[in-house]
Amino acid sequence: MHVVLDKIPVMLKEKVLFLNTNDIVFIRSFGSSTIITDSMENEYQTNLRISELEQKLKNKGFLDLIKAIL
Repeated sequence: MHVVLDKIPVMLKEKVLFLNTNDIVFIRSFGSSTIITDSMENEYQTNLRISELEQKLKNKGFLDLIKAIL
């Protein structure tokens, strides 16, 4: 059973924030990092892999366009 998340833990200036999934515009893989961009075009890094986020955001309307972008 996969858990659907309403908030994603992200890093901002060495602090952990919880970003509301409704504010996420897209997610991309960049090297060994996963970068999340919000509706205000802010970028955040998360330790979650893009494949993990794909499963957790499955019912939130995200499309897997290519392997590195969700």
